[in-house]
Amino acid sequence: MSFGGTWGTLRSALLISGFFAVLRFSGCPFIDLVDARAVDYRFLQRGPEEGTKQVAIVAIDDPSIDAIGRWPWPRSVQADLLDAIMSGNPSVVGYDILQGEVTSAFDREEVLKQMGDLDDTQRALIERVLGASGLPDDHFAEALRRSGKAVLGYYLDFQGKPIEGQKLDVERYSLVRESEGSGSSRVPVATRAVVNLPRFRAEALSEGYFNVLPDRADGVLRRIPVVIRLGDEHAMPLSLTLVRAHVGSPAAMISYAPFGVDEVRIGKLAIPTAEDGQLMLNYRGQGKIFEHISAAPLLRGEIDPAVLAGRIVVVGVTATGVEDVRVTPFDGVFPGVEVHATAIDNILRQDFVWQPKWLVVSEMIFILAGGLLLGLAVGSFRGWYGVLMAGALTFAYLAGSQWAFVSFGYVYSVLYPMLAFGAVFAAVNIQNYITEERERRRTRHMLELYLSPQMAEFVSSRPENLNLGGDRRPMTVLFSDVRDFTKISEGMSPEQLVECLNAYLGEMTDSVFATWGMLDKYVGDAVMAVWGAPLPRDDHETQAVRTALDMMRRLRRFNEMAPSRGWPPLQIGIGINSGEMVFGNMGSANHMSLTVMGDEVNLASRLEGLTSIYGAGIIVSEATLAGVADPVTTREIDLVRVKGKERAVHIYEVYEPGEIDAGYLEAYATGLAAYKNREWQRATEAFERALAVRGRDKAALLFLERCAELRLADPGPDWDGVAVLTKK
Repeated sequence: MSFGGTWGTLRSALLISGFFAVLRFSGCPFIDLVDARAVDYRFLQRGPEEGTKQVAIVAIDDPSIDAIGRWPWPRSVQADLLDAIMSGNPSVVGYDILQGEVTSAFDREEVLKQMGDLDDTQRALIERVLGASGLPDDHFAEALRRSGKAVLGYYLDFQGKPIEGQKLDVERYSLVRESEGSGSSRVPVATRAVVNLPRFRAEALSEGYFNVLPDRADGVLRRIPVVIRLGDEHAMPLSLTLVRAHVGSPAAMISYAPFGVDEVRIGKLAIPTAEDGQLMLNYRGQGKIFEHISAAPLLRGEIDPAVLAGRIVVVGVTATGVEDVRVTPFDGVFPGVEVHATAIDNILRQDFVWQPKWLVVSEMIFILAGGLLLGLAVGSFRGWYGVLMAGALTFAYLAGSQWAFVSFGYVYSVLYPMLAFGAVFAAVNIQNYITEERERRRTRHMLELYLSPQMAEFVSSRPENLNLGGDRRPMTVLFSDVRDFTKISEGMSPEQLVECLNAYLGEMTDSVFATWGMLDKYVGDAVMAVWGAPLPRDDHETQAVRTALDMMRRLRRFNEMAPSRGWPPLQIGIGINSGEMVFGNMGSANHMSLTVMGDEVNLASRLEGLTSIYGAGIIVSEATLAGVADPVTTREIDLVRVKGKERAVHIYEVYEPGEIDAGYLEAYATGLAAYKNREWQRATEAFERALAVRGRDKAALLFLERCAELRLADPGPDWDGVAVLTKK
């Protein structure tokens, strides 16, 4: 790839990855939603984990409803349940249940009378449900007072009408550090609190809200708010309230930075939150990952309450039809009470899934660096190599981010980097395609200067077959030249000369293109053409000879119409040779020429020069003639050693079948054979017979002169019949 191409690729990769890095910082609701679902799959890939043993759930489940009656139970029963729990000496008890309605008084004896005949077991159970008096709320209030460890739950309303003068007399943060900016405005703000009955609040240890905020887009519960504002107060959730009581009620602190919540602490326990004060939950698995203790057996004494000793107990409803269920990454019917248990678990174990403040910055850096690396890789390694590089980078990120999630709880984004990498991959490939298409058109335009339009299209559509750097292979090269062109041009005006030359060269070029030849160059009136380039051909010798014969036919037609245009008739000589040649782009960095080079090219040029010496129209080397498949008429002209060459070459003149008299060919062949055998007299007689048939044949006249000279001066035993030519 060129420097310009590399810089263009890197610039595109930088712009795209920079866009997604900024988008990652600012956020995009749709991408964030899909990204959140991708994080859900991280949980599934990690698999379930064991929940903390410091939390237990007393569940008002289906068996309990079947045994005691439909929910809500009389407060007298709830009082007995609290007493049963406290007999096990738990650390603290929390209620994921709102006790906000007054229970009406009733006549206990009248109720028993209306129940009809009861056996002793049934009567004892009903009496337990009704309590010792007709005021069950009093029983529950007394149970709260006796426990001294009960934390009631309530909820905060975000849409209801504010209650004038309402004070948040519940568990709240004792220390709030505000920033100079508006960071506190990022947390949820409630309009009013829906709390428990005053008589219960007075006896409870404290209160904490049990609000949860599922994602609005898909309803999945991934986070819980650990702080909600009501007026100037900062309320604390049920889970943190229970943890605080469990660890000895240390100071609860929240501090703000200009962009939102900076830190939440319960004594030495740190709770990492997002800037809006929400804690991402590290779910351990599906429902009942924490120990569930059925309420009815606990009431009946069938479960030893000692199993609750020292533990945080959360009381909640899990019975079918009345339970509070949530959708979580692990479970579509996750008990709501376990959401609070999960938060308690995370805080006590200090085992969170979270996004530290530096994590987003590191993602942005990775998006930029990964995008640049991918752009460079795809730009440098085309095809499957680029796909493999993109796949390797994607796999490395996904595997590394999953390892960080499992090992440290770091929640790296999945979608932002993948979108960035995908966009860079697509953009660079599109850019490569556009660049390659532009290069292909440029190459085709360049090839059309040398090839026929059909062959230029064929070559440009298959660039893998074209090696422009230099390729050695068998080829055939043709040189043609107009004889005495300098003298001819002197008798023509410049306009006539250009018009005549263009018409002639057009005919010759069309002849080359008709046989899939490559026009190498024009040198004045001379034409150089190649077969076997730019694409290899097995019949390059045949095609070159076909072209030479066609050039002669076209020349005859040209000379027939030349007088009508005021042009003189032209004569040309053609030299053809075949062999190993080098084909490629030759020249400098600023100017290059698609051409062939080598000794065999020089020999073809020399053969063209011999046409005027021997009076031949087309001279080919023995190497070319050996590869011609068409039926042609030939005569061996001579065995020559051209200037600059040590090797002697048999040269032949080529005619179309029937073009030359058979008697002449026979006489000339007889004379040449006698000449090689030093039979000077016999050779002279044969060449004279040839002249009698063809008139002034330059080749025959030349041999007559040689025979006369050799008869007078014996050439000696080393004479091999080779004519050494000292002129080009």
